[in-house]
Amino acid sequence: MARVLHDLDALGIHIPASESDPLPEAESGHKSQSLDDVMLHGANSGSSRQGPNREAEAAARSQPLGAFFEAFLQSFNHFLFLFSEAELRQSFNLREQTSNADLPVDIYLVLALGAKASGFQVEDIRNEWYTRARLRLLTEECHDDLWMMRVLTLICIFEIDDIDVACRFLNAALSIGLGLGFDSQEPTLNGMDEPVLSQWLRVWETIQFLNL
Repeated sequence: MARVLHDLDALGIHIPASESDPLPEAESGHKSQSLDDVMLHGANSGSSRQGPNREAEAAARSQPLGAFFEAFLQSFNHFLFLFSEAELRQSFNLREQTSNADLPVDIYLVLALGAKASGFQVEDIRNEWYTRARLRLLTEECHDDLWMMRVLTLICIFEIDDIDVACRFLNAALSIGLGLGFDSQEPTLNGMDEPVLSQWLRVWETIQFLNL
């Protein structure tokens, strides 16, 4: 993971560090964790404890959600493939006129990462979106599937300034991917058709890169 941080810097991806809630150290050498192990752990980790600049926060909240969405695409998805941009834009556009109080988990995480990468001082709103995503995961029925593998990777990236926490989520994502057969010679993901298959294989490549 330390090598990944260096590589991200080389790509121009700079993720501001934030103070996190204290967490127990990750088990040394442990490379696979159950979904329950990580989802019940530190839903507010990664949230800054610094007092907000109210004026800056108000200005940030006046920004359209699309500004943070575009920041995610430019700062993350162009370098670490996690979504088909066309499909993500379609999913986001269907909801951009609605309240951000009821967005899907992955869109909350996209916005939180976009806010983290943006030039706005948006600690409160960034952490609000992130916490909503984490709390929703605790209350919804979750499965070890492709969607969850990607969500765990998004959380890993958000937490990347805290290596122990980030590794917990990355290990869970890796565990799901291995269980789905990504390590096979020619993974087919139960006969998934193109281009969706290639897109998920690229997501798996991102997860492997983060695990370097």
